[in-house]
Amino acid sequence: FQHVSVISSEQIQELIESPSVSVLYFYVKDSQNVREFLEEFEKSAKYLKVYNITLAMYKCSGDLNDHEMCKQDNVDNNVYTYQNGAELLTFTLETMFDVNSIIANALQLLLLHQ
Repeated sequence: FQHVSVISSEQIQELIESPSVSVLYFYVKDSQNVREFLEEFEKSAKYLKVYNITLAMYKCSGDLNDHEMCKQDNVDNNVYTYQNGAELLTFTLETMFDVNSIIANALQLLLLHQ
């Protein structure tokens, strides 16, 4: 990825506490739907950097040291948004299906929380 930040477990809290809006996807397993989503997520990240919105991905490993979110059912069917230590909204992948929908949802969050 060039524009999406692939983060470690230690970086998740830093991302959550960031004053800018952060959009985080927890990658669990590969599928055609996930690949298509990640392509759109990557394209969107390029445009959203202008607005200081960070798009990031955490790769769940399935081991004991994995982040607690990775243990939740269907975590990989959702995108989580954060700002200033608070979870803002959770979007399903169905609502984040292309560049336009990802950008629109992220910018709406930015406007609501300024």
